[in-house]
Amino acid sequence: MANDDNTAGKQGVSRRHLLGAGAVVAAGAMGMQAGPAPFGAKPANAQAVANAVRPSVNYLWSSGQQIQSLRRGIETMKSRPFEDPTSWAYQAAIHGYNFAPPAGMPREMADNMNECIHGVRGENFPHRFFLPWHRLYLHYFERILRNASGDPSLSLPYWNYSDPNGRSIPLSFRWPADAGNALYDANRNRFPGSRSQPPLFINRGDPLPANRTDTRASLAVSGFDRFSDTLENGLHGTVHVDVGGRGGDMSGFDTAGLDPIFWLHHCNIDRLWSRWLDTDGHANPAEQQWLDREFSFYDETGTRHTRAVSDTLDSRTLGYSYDDEPFSPFIGFQPILVASAGESGTIPEELGRTEGISLKGRAETVTIAPTDEAMAESGGADLFFTVQDAQDPRPVILRLEGIDYEGAPGYLYEIYVNRPKGTAQEEAGPYFAGTLSPFGLAESVVPLDIDISGLLNRQIEAELFLGGQVTIDFIPAGVSEEDAGEVAEITVESISLVRE
Repeated sequence: MANDDNTAGKQGVSRRHLLGAGAVVAAGAMGMQAGPAPFGAKPANAQAVANAVRPSVNYLWSSGQQIQSLRRGIETMKSRPFEDPTSWAYQAAIHGYNFAPPAGMPREMADNMNECIHGVRGENFPHRFFLPWHRLYLHYFERILRNASGDPSLSLPYWNYSDPNGRSIPLSFRWPADAGNALYDANRNRFPGSRSQPPLFINRGDPLPANRTDTRASLAVSGFDRFSDTLENGLHGTVHVDVGGRGGDMSGFDTAGLDPIFWLHHCNIDRLWSRWLDTDGHANPAEQQWLDREFSFYDETGTRHTRAVSDTLDSRTLGYSYDDEPFSPFIGFQPILVASAGESGTIPEELGRTEGISLKGRAETVTIAPTDEAMAESGGADLFFTVQDAQDPRPVILRLEGIDYEGAPGYLYEIYVNRPKGTAQEEAGPYFAGTLSPFGLAESVVPLDIDISGLLNRQIEAELFLGGQVTIDFIPAGVSEEDAGEVAEITVESISLVRE
């Protein structure tokens, strides 16, 4: 197993117990060579630097050095042929590519395309790889970008769309609105709005909806797997679909990496992993099988590297941090293993279930009645109440299983629980549970789980829900009433409520 740059060891660790910034070596600039450059080595005159800080793009000037270097680096990468592993097109193809490799492309380059890991598709591994795979992907892309820009101080910014002042795509990514701006992508969402939905014209600067960019649900989750799933299937997928829209680059697996904002979006997802680990009790897994899993990427010289998950446990091991990094003094490596209720091995208790649903751009409603066993215990709201000192404090999960669709639908569904009929959109906040965003969910064996405990608790305390059957509303976003029924279908095999 390759262990270049690996200072984190082979154990699960809380971020609060990892190396402080002053103790990290310049590991990010080093690597283990796995063979000659397949296209032709390039001079590494802008190598990765130790302790680089990735900034929020929300506060960078469009005419400032960092944006200019970012634009110049992408411009250079776009000028390179696809067969060059440091080219823009090839780097995007690592994430997804739906065509035959060009004739003459080296086998190892062809094998390294379409490698993005989302969800779980039958792999016999103990934990998720979504976060570590993308962390390495970003790390090597950043090295290529820095070298291409000629600016040794360049760090990949992140787009914090959860900041109330940052929900619009940055101005430098939408103006000038022409091919001369390497940050611009004309193929973004331009939903004109409808009677029930506001417009979302990304390149005009329309802000992403606040309810769909809230990070609190993800960061509050305990247990690495559930955190990874909640982040990936919620906020991550929602931003992809909202930015791309129907037919846009960001909405499709095979085209997402072609939009420059993709890299800043994933930088933010990577940052949220770091911020999640800042909370006491949150930790990465410790299973050796997970830590030893390896992935391969190309660096700025065109050299292929193989790295293990164990190299990704803390971003500072790879030589970078984020501008909102809390102070963390060096106190050594201490494994902390904390499992959430959902990962503790307890058997889920099903509270109710209903058959699946077909979604084609129209509003749909299903009801879930408590099972006979659940009703025998409690016929009222107490069945769904969750507090720490309760007899059964396990959260109530809304579970959607067997999600499937063809291609990239490019629209999503907002999900509401117990929303009274006729409730206006602006008054539906107390009933909003989350989103069903069709990006990376098709064929995954992992269900879409939405923790609705807090929502139900608030409804019960405000006497908005008195028990009995639970109503689930699926409200489309990004598709007009005129197009409903004509868009790609999203199917869900079953919908259930479980305590887990």
